[in-house]
Amino acid sequence: MVKNCGFFSATSKPGIDLNSSKFNFVRFISEDCQDGARLLDNCWGNVVFGWIVNAHTNGFIYGNQPVNASHENTINIMVEGGCSAQGLLVGENCRRTVIFAGIRSVKGVAVNEKAGLSEEYRPSGNIYNIRSRLSGSQSCIVGGWQGSWSINSALDGRGGQVGAVYAIDVYGSAIQFVASLLDSDPWQVRGVVFRESTNANVLSSYTFINTKDSFLDLGRNQYSL
Repeated sequence: MVKNCGFFSATSKPGIDLNSSKFNFVRFISEDCQDGARLLDNCWGNVVFGWIVNAHTNGFIYGNQPVNASHENTINIMVEGGCSAQGLLVGENCRRTVIFAGIRSVKGVAVNEKAGLSEEYRPSGNIYNIRSRLSGSQSCIVGGWQGSWSINSALDGRGGQVGAVYAIDVYGSAIQFVASLLDSDPWQVRGVVFRESTNANVLSSYTFINTKDSFLDLGRNQYSL
């Protein structure tokens, strides 16, 4: 267990930092750290179990410098509280990884798979099983390519103006989705939006309760609901 690592630092200091690691089995608890934990740069074959409590900025960061890539990891995390930016951030050159994440009561977005990266660097081929609840911003930002997402969002988007955000915000393409959204009555958050750049996403199962504007497609996608 690590506690109070870099919490009052001006620079990012994680509770746990796995860097250029291969074929490790890691279990940890991170509490009250600047960032809860990170898996960075040339990591593959790792299995990670983490419980992250009240990270100041980010719960778990999975990413690489442009010259590196990580792939075939398995990440299992629970993130609770804190996280002014996001509970889980997935960034450059993260590929073919299985991610299970339960994220509750964070201040920012629950899961952010970075959008707008070039084709060379974008996250790709990742499999996500996400359970988010009471996230201040929204449930998921999806920016990758050829991934698979199962999302269960409950009472997310509580931190902003009523109806200002969509629970699931999609910028990526060629992704398979299963989504279930639960909001309160009266509703607080909108449902799912596919932005203009999106293409060939498939929303195969979608259930929602009390969301407003439950679905908006601005791109070129497919549905088999």
